[in-house]
This record gives sequence, structure tokens and C-alpha cells, in this order.
Amino acid sequence: IDSNTAIGLKQNNAASNGHVQLDSLKKLLQDPRIRNRKKIVMMHHYLQSDQNMIKNHGRGYSRFMKLENRNETMQLLIEHDIDLVLHGHHHENGEYWISGDMLRVLNGGGSYYGPCWNLVEISADDIKIDVIDGMKMQKQGFCPYHKKVRKKK
Repeated sequence: IDSNTAIGLKQNNAASNGHVQLDSLKKLLQDPRIRNRKKIVMMHHYLQSDQNMIKNHGRGYSRFMKLENRNETMQLLIEHDIDLVLHGHHHENGEYWISGDMLRVLNGGGSYYGPCWNLVEISADDIKIDVIDGMKMQKQGFCPYHKKVRKKK
């Protein structure tokens, strides 16, 4: 879903806050073709609470990086039994839950702490997530595209 909807520079002078078009999201989630299936939603902005982001990153970061209609977006995702939300925007790799265990969320942006990625395994009964530490993999020789630059002789 598109969370990068323009909301105007007066309200968003860092141009990094987001807004989801709720009517479009609701229409998409009501599509009969996705009933009785695993539902994974991908969006740009995170769903963590302002309080959590302020606690971990400060008020300024939270003010300029949030999803403006976060609560309404989360409510729609919960009402439609979304199995997993994937997002970026905030460059920390991690999994968290919204409203207890109602909505599972995975942030795939791990560039602040070195390369890492998530292996998401989907079966009929479960979704399993393993965080892959790219630095560890590189040391074990599994990441050829992360090779160190060699000095010329």
C-alpha cells in the first residue's frame, strides 16, 4: 500500500511523514479474491507508536518520520486479519506486534547496523521469520557481493 501520499510541506516540512488513502486500502482489503488466504501487506512507513519512537529515537525523529493516520491504518489491517506487515522507512531491522498479538509487523531496513535481511518462510499454518546477520554471513564467505576492496600490488 502507498504510505507516501503527499500531505503538504506545511504539515510535513521534512517530506518524510506518510499518509495512507484509507478508502483505497479498505476497498483492496475487501476484495473477495484474498479471503481465506495468507495476507501480507507491504508499505513504506512504520507502525510503531509515537511513544515508542520518542523513547528510542527522540521527539524530533518521531515528529518528522511518522504515518499521520497510523491508528486508522492499523485498525483496518487488524479488522481484515492481515497476517504480516512488511515496512521500511525506519532503518532498523526488527519484528514487533501491534495490539498484543493482533498484527505482526516486520521492519526490513537494517542499514544502520550493517547488512542484514529477513528470511520469511510461509506455510499454510504459519509464518516463520529468521533475521539473517549479513556481517556474520560475510565473515563465513556467504556474501560474495560484500567483498572487501583489495589493495593494488
